[in-house]
Amino acid sequence: MNKTQFTSYLLLSCLFTFSAQAKKVMLKIDDSFEYQHLKELSQHQRGNNFHSKLLNEQLAPGIQIDKALDNLNTIVIDVPNSEALELLKKNNPHLQIEEDQIIPLPDNIQFSTYSNHSLDHHDMDSKEEITWGLKNMQVQKAWEAHDNKGLGARVMVMDTGIDKDHKDLKDRFEKGKNFISFKPPSLKNIIAKLSFLKIANDLDDIEDYNTQAPYEYFDSNGHGTHVAGTIAASENKLGVVGVAPQAKILAARVCGKFGCSVVGLIKAIDWAISEKVEITLGQ
Repeated sequence: MNKTQFTSYLLLSCLFTFSAQAKKVMLKIDDSFEYQHLKELSQHQRGNNFHSKLLNEQLAPGIQIDKALDNLNTIVIDVPNSEALELLKKNNPHLQIEEDQIIPLPDNIQFSTYSNHSLDHHDMDSKEEITWGLKNMQVQKAWEAHDNKGLGARVMVMDTGIDKDHKDLKDRFEKGKNFISFKPPSLKNIIAKLSFLKIANDLDDIEDYNTQAPYEYFDSNGHGTHVAGTIAASENKLGVVGVAPQAKILAARVCGKFGCSVVGLIKAIDWAISEKVEITLGQ
């Protein structure tokens, strides 16, 4: 290994060490006044100003507020390192403090990189099918008895995202959001400036976002799209039919190739409450 390569690897190690120390943490605040106080401080925090100093004094140095979840009286914060986390716990014993956890994906779930051909498997030339599961649940009888196939229902799928252009879902899709990101800010841009550029290319294997995906909640796995289809695939004489083929689907991407984020799930639940929808966590 030459000097340039060694320097590149050393810098990369330092960056990853810093990234690994930074944590997402949730603060559950029962006192409504205290919640509003912290929320107001977060709205004015800019660098080293007065509000940031107050925030650091009340919580711990270096803490930044990521998002306030009004429906849950919970604030998501970025804690720079383990020392700040311990100080946060010591200074605020009255708060419910929970670190983000990444729930591992099953071994058989694989993520792929988006390309212009990644939607080919969605092409459906077959006639529409009522699956065995729907027949076994006697869904058709329920449709007839209630004269309704899900019209007016809105369901949020918390999973790996969605392919909103899928032929069975494009008329059912309402909106989507991404709630996970494990990429250190601008890390790849920093590494790309180094002369040993192979490191920058290798980063594609560890980043949890896909720069070529058409939108941030795009399903590069297929599981979330499958679950959405089970719920609400359209009656369009193609593919399969969902249990509620007239329902609307909202997609919350809470799982990526590193796993499912607990903080992402809580953020998605807060969004679901605001949207007044039914919730399903894909299985």
